[in-house]
Amino acid sequence: MAVVLAPALAEHGEARYSIEEIAASTGLTTARVHDCLRFLLKRQCIRQIGSVRNTPVYGVHHA
Repeated sequence: MAVVLAPALAEHGEARYSIEEIAASTGLTTARVHDCLRFLLKRQCIRQIGSVRNTPVYGVHHA
């Protein structure tokens, strides 16, 4: 997950990838990607800042 999300978050401050895109890039199942995103959201590492065409847009959570 970090291989996909971290560069976009660092460069643009947001990441716009569907669960399917992340799964294809990482080799993880879509269920596992969903679990990982839920974990990061719950731990307030990232936050959802919007959506584009039913694809969530995540940003770094600022405390």
